[in-house]
Amino acid sequence: MTNLSASLPSESQVVEAARHFMKNTGYFDPMDESLFSDDYIFRGPVIGPLNKKDYKEVLEYFSIYKAFPDINPNCFGFSVDPDDPLRVWYQLRASGTYTNPLGGPVGSIIEPDGQKYRGSTETWSLTFDENLKARLQTAGYVSDRFEENSTTDGIGLSFGILKTIGLSIPSGVGNPVLQFIQATNDPLVNLGISPKAMSDEKDVPKWWKNKKRGAEP
Repeated sequence: MTNLSASLPSESQVVEAARHFMKNTGYFDPMDESLFSDDYIFRGPVIGPLNKKDYKEVLEYFSIYKAFPDINPNCFGFSVDPDDPLRVWYQLRASGTYTNPLGGPVGSIIEPDGQKYRGSTETWSLTFDENLKARLQTAGYVSDRFEENSTTDGIGLSFGILKTIGLSIPSGVGNPVLQFIQATNDPLVNLGISPKAMSDEKDVPKWWKNKKRGAEP
């Protein structure tokens, strides 16, 4: 065993860190910023890269755990990546009840009516630094878009929640409408009408090398 591998957290510690993180994400429950590294990045199929500050602002904009106070990610299948001992893969099938208005204009347009939300099964991952701070979170990659019990029509993350409560917006990788919205979104973000889809390039932590942004294919 090398000195480097000997200094890394154990597999059980990394899995436990992922389980703990999923109870403090800011998405399903209040955000514990101490669990995030300063150079944290969020990346979904069409959202991101988002740095820690922008990720927090996006979650505060929607306030999903307040709108769905019983929301539960229902995580399962935690597994350490065989090629990266600091990365954990897992799946979730979130559920909840639309009880309070979502943040932003959507909450005033679509009032809560007790609508039940059952998400599609999604694959997520967390990559930690050596201090078990989350450095990279990938999320929203739908594993089976044909699940009969899902209310999201096979769409992940907040797009699936919006679909559940009756608002369908473009959400596919490479969708030209979504790409146009993301490219021209800054004025609406500045007015607080829309959340950021990605951090400004200059604000993305330097370790992130992939140049694709938002919904770019």
